[in-house]
Amino acid sequence: IATYTENNCKFRFDVEKTYFSPRLSNERNEIAKQVKKNEKVLVLFAGVAPFSIVIAKLTKPEFVYSVEINREASKYAEENVKLNKLNNIKVIQGDVKKVIPKLAKQGIRFDRIVMPRPQLKETFLSHAFKIVRKQGIINYYGFGKQENEIINEIEKDSKKAKKKIKILKVKKAGNIGPYKYRFRVDFKVLN
Repeated sequence: IATYTENNCKFRFDVEKTYFSPRLSNERNEIAKQVKKNEKVLVLFAGVAPFSIVIAKLTKPEFVYSVEINREASKYAEENVKLNKLNNIKVIQGDVKKVIPKLAKQGIRFDRIVMPRPQLKETFLSHAFKIVRKQGIINYYGFGKQENEIINEIEKDSKKAKKKIKILKVKKAGNIGPYKYRFRVDFKVLN
């Protein structure tokens, strides 16, 4: 069990059963600085809730929903919310593909969706598009050799979902191997 502090936030987690990257500390801080007062924020693939907690602690969102499939990580996310004395984070343990339809059915929409997704084939954007508000922001993480690969997959999925988007920023957010990078694409959903 490890304890780690960053951005004035504390985290506890089991290094063998959960994933946590201290190298994303600056990313979490940058995303938090983008969040405006009273935003409704959704963090998918939330892990032990580092993005959720940094956002909730450093800004004034109305609430943050934190979704994670790993039961152990969700357990630590709940513990980390209490450890940081936050009351505006709702931790949801479950599969994004099952959680999002439930949120959509409840009529919950988000101003910002943060997607620090693991290296997966599926983008999960089709799910995010169902619950992002018009003019909402998606902070999307993808992996590839060039940023064009990530932009192309976002544009392809937005066309499938009949969503118009505007790319706001593309950033190389770290390398994960020789000539393979994590990119963050911030984009606005216009309709």
